[in-house]
Order: sequence, then structure tokens, then C-alpha cells
Amino acid sequence: MGLRESGRVGATVFAVTTFAAVVAAEYFAQPWAWRLGPTLAGFAVGYGSFLLAVAGPFLLYLWLNRPLRRPATFRRDGGAFVAGYSPPSLGMIAVVLMLNATSCLPAERVPDADQVPLTTLGVRAPLLALAGVLVLAALAVIWVPRARLVLTPAGVEFRGRAVAWGDLLPDGPWPRQWSMPLLYRDGDGRTRKASIPTALLDIDHAFVADAIRHYAEHPRYRSGIGTEAELERLVSAQAAGQGAAQRWGRGGQSQHRPEGGAAGAR
Repeated sequence: MGLRESGRVGATVFAVTTFAAVVAAEYFAQPWAWRLGPTLAGFAVGYGSFLLAVAGPFLLYLWLNRPLRRPATFRRDGGAFVAGYSPPSLGMIAVVLMLNATSCLPAERVPDADQVPLTTLGVRAPLLALAGVLVLAALAVIWVPRARLVLTPAGVEFRGRAVAWGDLLPDGPWPRQWSMPLLYRDGDGRTRKASIPTALLDIDHAFVADAIRHYAEHPRYRSGIGTEAELERLVSAQAAGQGAAQRWGRGGQSQHRPEGGAAGAR
């Protein structure tokens, strides 16, 4: 099993475990707390079980996926540099959907009884259907192929969009942890803005920004994109202190002029 598939499996286990833990806390631990009555023990069981159900799998998943810092490098794939999705990030989205699914389960407390059955009201079927949709959506987030960032000798590709190196505007992009804006000119010469979902990519966001800027400003290196030698050169250059933090001044202004014009040759 490859790293990507194992990451998907881990994210799935994390999301499903969270769903099952919250259901167990609501349908089994909560009735036990009622039987204990309004005591400290009852309070601890009732609230502690729910807190453990939500936070326990979350913290365990973070610990298993340490270190939290993402790699400052690309994968090579078919003559291109590729940054795929981050399974931990998708796992976090999936667990949010799973938690919303548990809130849709139509439970009710039976009078004079310490149990939590599904409600018999007419809303049960629609709520169960909505919970099922949310569970399927959570699994789809993990397993349906996701958009990825691809650097080729021709330009940048992401979210079904291809931007030529020469179309990128100068002095960008600037590193952003969640969504990195990319400014470029379309075929009519109008300025356009697109967002690269850096929060979902399994790569350091500052490294991505610097790599895009590097190839936009240095046309002579573009032909090597996709090769092992060029990837080693790019990574070594950033490790040597030529990364985004050194190449931009305060306010996002470039500290040197690009080759061949503002954004390099097309």
C-alpha cells in the first residue's frame, strides 16, 4: 500500500471512529450518567464521555501524523512537479462532516426511562437520510480524487486551470497558509485571480510560493521541471537560504529583479 492509500485509510479510520465514539457517548454513556443521577460521577460520565469521544480521536490522529510541518519538496510525476492533497487535512474536514452527521440522528429520551432510542416522530426518515448523506460526503472527501498542484515546463496547473509562466504577474505569489492567491493575465490581457488551496496540499506553503515565483522569474530553469536533478537543485537552493523569507522584503516587495522582464519570458 502506497503512502497516499495508507493516508486515506488512516483518515477514514479517524473519521469513522469519531462518528462511532460520539454515537456511543450519546446512546450508551449518557443513559448511564442519568442512572447515576445528579452527582459528580454522573456529570463526569455525561460530559466526560462526550468530550473524550470528540477530542480523543482528534488528538490521537494529530499525534500519529506528527510532525505537523509539511515537506518542502515536490513529487515527480510524468515530467512534472506535483503537490498532492494532505490526508490529515482531508481527515479533519471529514470528521467535521461526521460530527454533523451525528447531530442529525433523531434521538429522544423516553419519559421515566434511562434510554435514548431513535425518535418515532415523522422526521426520523429525513434526518436519517441527511445523516447518511453527510457520512457519504465525509468518505468522498477522503477517497474521491482531489485537485492537485502541478508545475510543468509550460506553467502552473491546479483546479482544472492552466496558467502559463509568462502570464503570471510579478511580485507574487505571497505565501499563505490556507489559500494562496495567484494573479495572472488571461488571453484578453485582463488581470485574473485564482486561489491555490495550500491548506489541503501536502507541501510547505512557503516553499510552493517560492517555487512558483522562482520559475516565473528564471525561465532558464523551466525546461528541467520534472527531473530529479532540477528538484534537487530547487530544494537545495531553498535550504541554502534563498527561500521566500529571504527573497521578499517587508510588504511583499521583491528584493531582486527577475530575468527577462517582470515575470520572465513566456
